[in-house]
Amino acid sequence: MDVPPRDRLLQALGLNDALRTKRDVAFEEFARFGGGSAQLDEETFAVAVEQEWGVSRKAARACFDLKNSLLGGARNLEKEDYAIIRLAVLDQDGMSVPRTEELRTDFLFNFYRANKSDVVSEAGIERFIQDLCRGRKHVLEIKKILGLDRTCVLSRDQFRQGLADSSLLNKALLSPHDLIHVKYPRSDVAGIDYRVVLQDTEVSARADGEFDRISNRISAAAVNHDFVLDAAMLPDPSKGAQEQLLCWRGPLAAREGTEEYQLAALVVRQAMDLVKLVGEESDMLDQEWMVKSSLQILLGTENMSELSQRVVMLSRAARVRFVAQPSLVRVNSPCKIFGDLHGQLRDLLLLFSRFCFPTQYGGDIETTAYVFNGDFVDRGAHQLEVVVLLFALKVLYPSRVFLTRGNHEFREMNERMGSLGFKHVCQYQYGLEGGDQVYQEVVETFAWLPLAALVSSSILVLHGGIGDGGWGLQQLADARRPRREEGVQQDCVHQAMWSDPSDSDAFMHNGIHANPRGDNIATFGPDVTAEFCRREKIELIVRSHQIVRHGYKYMHRGRLLTIFSARNYCEGSNDGAILLISRDDEGNLRVRPKRLVALER
Repeated sequence: MDVPPRDRLLQALGLNDALRTKRDVAFEEFARFGGGSAQLDEETFAVAVEQEWGVSRKAARACFDLKNSLLGGARNLEKEDYAIIRLAVLDQDGMSVPRTEELRTDFLFNFYRANKSDVVSEAGIERFIQDLCRGRKHVLEIKKILGLDRTCVLSRDQFRQGLADSSLLNKALLSPHDLIHVKYPRSDVAGIDYRVVLQDTEVSARADGEFDRISNRISAAAVNHDFVLDAAMLPDPSKGAQEQLLCWRGPLAAREGTEEYQLAALVVRQAMDLVKLVGEESDMLDQEWMVKSSLQILLGTENMSELSQRVVMLSRAARVRFVAQPSLVRVNSPCKIFGDLHGQLRDLLLLFSRFCFPTQYGGDIETTAYVFNGDFVDRGAHQLEVVVLLFALKVLYPSRVFLTRGNHEFREMNERMGSLGFKHVCQYQYGLEGGDQVYQEVVETFAWLPLAALVSSSILVLHGGIGDGGWGLQQLADARRPRREEGVQQDCVHQAMWSDPSDSDAFMHNGIHANPRGDNIATFGPDVTAEFCRREKIELIVRSHQIVRHGYKYMHRGRLLTIFSARNYCEGSNDGAILLISRDDEGNLRVRPKRLVALER
């Protein structure tokens, strides 16, 4: 009996322990992405591996199309297919298996063809050659041809003299015109071809500030008579109407009409009304504002039993999304980064009011990602409300909203805080029926929170710091979840949650020092930050965890930035702030602090 190609390749991949381990890791990833499903469709696969592997959406789709090589055109992927594709395309170990070479070739074909065509067009061939020329090996070879292989630096005169020799430019096949007309030479999306796609839905607003809650289909009156649309500008015709509406929210997003969608949408809708309220009323401290009624407003009920049931439903719905994403999530710019909130809902709403709310109804969520960098609970007057709103945003916009874990998203801290802690809030402050169930459910969801975020492959966002700096991004990505306990000093998770930077760039503050937070917590110097950034090939570390006067503070020669969003924290006088990360006109990632000034007392 003839063995199917997929099974023959799996047999080959299982010939040694290293490859068998890789296969088993792939099976675990598949189970997490699929949430128990036996198959992955294209959208779910693309979103999952974009996060897990750190590849572009275009590359992810090219990987998915390898199913044609394995299965002859089956619609979805099973776990064996996923394992083979992962090994062939992502892991160098797979290169020892002859059949994977053909798959890698097919991947390149899929990547450079347009719209799943059976051929690579002339434009695709040129992009392929252009990308070949960007490769490191090609650069070294050209360097040798130009006689620069032993040259470390060139002075202005040497550079001029070299270019004065016309044969040098001829050898390089380079024209200054080619350089002048590259707008974003350092862009993280270089080499990806784009097309213009017309969205076939709209969001309508009225002068009174109200928005249609669901996107409408484009009206027939909004196009010219006898209008015929170029097929190339249509969204993917293979997707149904519901998938078209979800195209930017992603396959993990709650589907319209489901109970979890209706609840999350209700919370966000109510929060939008509260944003309008806090933007118009007289300013006050968070602990003086709606101490008793804000949770009922957000969840749309005053019945204690219904309140607890709705919190549990949101927590479970958000957990599904956290489980499906890796411990180190990847975030594209533009994005906004929020620091510690500590249950100060009014400050969060004010920040939304001043710097845009994350919704498609008058907000910027369709183009901007949001990262909330831990410490959502403990101490503040609206801890459960902050959690409910952030979970609702995650359920609606899982590919745009990211919550990273802080040291206060651990059971030990919640219970250590006593009457100021999250456990007390759930069990006593609101008098919730089933309050203990609410607490246990939310804490279990906390155990699945990602540990850090990587923005545009250049900015690491984590709650505390890098500790002794003896670990890296891969250790964060490999950290197992659920994480129900804090860990030990040497553990990268514990260091990422708890450590602090030295508050000076002076030489005497280099290295690792004791931290007043405890014996097993490190304070790291600017040299540790610089070496971590160099080794991990990142340019900036954004962290929170410490109150700073203006809500943000640049440290360690600009390689580290602290962001704190709860103003007047613990009745202090600090400002709150967020960061906007976006590309400027030169293609650089620009960090723009946005500050909410403290209320004067």
